[in-house]
Amino acid sequence: MEKFDVIVIGQGYAGLTAARLAIQRGLRTANFEAALFGGLIINLNELDPVPQGAEHSGAELASNLAMNNMDQGVVTVSEAATTVERDADGLWLVKTDSGAYAARHVVVASGARLRKLGVPGELDFFGQGVSECADCDGPMFNGMETVVVGGGDSAFQEAIALSQFASKVTMVMRGSVPRARPDLVDLAATNPKLVRLANTRIVQPTGRVKKRWRPRVYSPSSAWYPTPSFCRRTCNAMLRER
Repeated sequence: MEKFDVIVIGQGYAGLTAARLAIQRGLRTANFEAALFGGLIINLNELDPVPQGAEHSGAELASNLAMNNMDQGVVTVSEAATTVERDADGLWLVKTDSGAYAARHVVVASGARLRKLGVPGELDFFGQGVSECADCDGPMFNGMETVVVGGGDSAFQEAIALSQFASKVTMVMRGSVPRARPDLVDLAATNPKLVRLANTRIVQPTGRVKKRWRPRVYSPSSAWYPTPSFCRRTCNAMLRER
């Protein structure tokens, strides 16, 4: 059984950074990742704010971190950690489907899962107008009217990114005021394509697959029907106001 000083579970930005710090301190380090390195950050074309001295793209940032870690001696284990437990000697045992690894310390940086709105029809139309990433899917909505759900930092960043493609971006917020950073709110206010709709929630996207559809929206003050798509932020920060 292979032994390490530190095992880091996850190769998102947090996991890659933890592995880098461990190896720089002379600790024998392994970094586990069952899927693709980088986590959610690789979906961002422009980082805001940008880490000091880092690249402006999330994919570049993650790639350089991963390559530098390998060059410094971090061992990459391309498997899912299924169990973490103590052995009789007080070491941590990290088990995978193919075996077990021992370490004096374990850092769990398994990342975030994308939040869903939890409304009827959301999964039915996923990839057919319902999206989770403006940077990834923005070109699909070129010239269309779109909706971004949320009022936090991530929602405003997505709306600004989506405005490069869409003819109009309506931001649907559950609250009465944005919760994003003031600079993002000010930047959005100067964008003629962005419109905010407060005290409003998405009820259900309706339509037919591969056809234009309209999310049905409830507003205390009026009935309102944007077209033809809504785009929700992928990052876990997007819907904190929910």
